Amino acid sequence: MNAPASNEIASARPASLPWACAILGAILLVVLPCFAGYGYSTSGIVGVSAAAVAFGICLACGILALFVTAIAQKMNQGVQGVLGAMLVRMGVPLIALFVLPKIGGPLVAAGVTGMVMAYYLITLAAETWLSLRFVPVTKISGAKSPAAKVA
Repeated sequence: MNAPASNEIASARPASLPWACAILGAILLVVLPCFAGYGYSTSGIVGVSAAAVAFGICLACGILALFVTAIAQKMNQGVQGVLGAMLVRMGVPLIALFVLPKIGGPLVAAGVTGMVMAYYLITLAAETWLSLRFVPVTKISGAKSPAAKVA
């Protein structure tokens, strides 16, 4: 079903799930001091905790989305993998954004919801870039240019 046609050549892209998760973690860890600094300047140590909570929520969702994408690609279920990863990537932070204000407390006052939203955008960009490495590149063997694919 998702296998390449006879005139297509699938070239494998090197993608390792542990490396992709490590790269995602490193990207999010690099921006953590910015969020922690902002949180400390606005709310003290509680703001740093809010940054850590936002980091944890988005890192967990990003890693889980990478797992879904990688497993689905190994099962030749690319579209289902992308949709499943999108559900995890968007659903869990969205639920957190609904639940955290209801719980209230010092983390909400420190701005954890805004940090989750900002961290989500960074995680979305990084996780999308990393998940594209799991998708095999398919080249049409008879085509010399992009215009030849249409004709």
